[in-house]
Amino acid sequence: ADGLTVVNCTGELAFASLLSKSFGLIVLRNVSFNCESDGSDSLKVFPLLDVILKTKDGWSCLSLENIYESLSCDKPVVNKAINKEITTLQLTGYTEVLQDGSSLCIHPNELKICTKLGTDGPGDDTNVKTHFMVQRVSRENEHLGDDGGDIDSINTKETKTQDSDTTKKKSTDKSSSTRVKVRKGDRSNKFASWLVQEYGMEYLRSGSGVVDVAGGSGSLSFQLAYAYGIPCTVIDPRRPKLSKKQKTCISEKKRWSKLLEGAPVSPLVAQLLKEWLSVVPRYLKGYFLGVEDKEGPKALLCGSTDESFIKFIDDTDTDDDGDGFISLQSRAADCKQLLLNCSILVGLHPDGPTGAILDCAIVYGKPFAVLPCCVFPHNYNTRRTCGYHKGRLTPCSCIQGSCASVRSYDEFCKHLEARSEHHSVSRYCLSFEGRNTVIHSRKIST
Repeated sequence: ADGLTVVNCTGELAFASLLSKSFGLIVLRNVSFNCESDGSDSLKVFPLLDVILKTKDGWSCLSLENIYESLSCDKPVVNKAINKEITTLQLTGYTEVLQDGSSLCIHPNELKICTKLGTDGPGDDTNVKTHFMVQRVSRENEHLGDDGGDIDSINTKETKTQDSDTTKKKSTDKSSSTRVKVRKGDRSNKFASWLVQEYGMEYLRSGSGVVDVAGGSGSLSFQLAYAYGIPCTVIDPRRPKLSKKQKTCISEKKRWSKLLEGAPVSPLVAQLLKEWLSVVPRYLKGYFLGVEDKEGPKALLCGSTDESFIKFIDDTDTDDDGDGFISLQSRAADCKQLLLNCSILVGLHPDGPTGAILDCAIVYGKPFAVLPCCVFPHNYNTRRTCGYHKGRLTPCSCIQGSCASVRSYDEFCKHLEARSEHHSVSRYCLSFEGRNTVIHSRKIST
């Protein structure tokens, strides 16, 4: 069954929880499963099957509350113990393939709840309630976790607010030449979603995970860690500071994980608990320097890989102080292993360390993905559009006048592409305004 297969299924209620006003989870057991698109009458049986109810599919918040009240739940936002009566659900909906690639969950558009109230005969004392979805929305290119996760109602509200604000500004000030500023959180969401789509979660989770160079506030690592369960390490001279909404999201997911404590270990429950609890992003205080930088690792020019790309800054705080990140000790050997074992080096508008990310990726044979921003032509005046820079072992071999100094953003992108001559480098434009070009290499087989 693919992601849009229409199915009919029937199963006994094993667990139900409305995690937020916009997202609910139901786990069925002993499920009889029939695909309408197969054209066959054969039934498949699943011991456990996950059912997802969410407002993005078209269910209203009121409908979700009514459904969970029909399931004999005391409160719609608190974990519920299923009553002793036998409750059977019959539903029609479409399937979605989970992250493991083999398990399915169901998004219903019609739900029939049958509760057997007595034992004096089948069907005589059965209460039946039917619920229909208000509207049906297209699910093309939509998956669990896109743009920060469908479960995260906070990010959904933030995105809707930003879209409405942008539309309002464009309609009221069409003559203005000032570009509407895009929220940094939206950039992080889109970049994180693209990384997962391009490289895959299993690849990004391999080794020590993603190294986020010059991660600043930590928005990208927050998104990768808490929405996708991908280990991340931010390298930046400043400690990451999450917004109030992001901190609220962390506390909410901790609360949601407690709501799932009594749930059967279905594929989706296992996936959500892994994403919510097992991964906390890390932070390393220091500067990330390349061979172009004044204090960079010059020994790399002689073929040595002993010198570190990271200039450490003493940081005595090594605990999670409640901001969602854990500080690492600044030890050269550990940091080298971090870079050697990472899955990819990324940078979202890293400014100065952009070239250093490519240097590190080339030296250690790692893939990279950067969104270049500031060019700094005076600080890095030896860069050429042909890819030459003063850190290369060989001088520029171009005929005089065939290459130019890097001074503009487009020239900077060309320089980065040519600089990574031993990698297969591509460009991709993300869907937000401003400097949205990703320069990235393909993932490397281990």
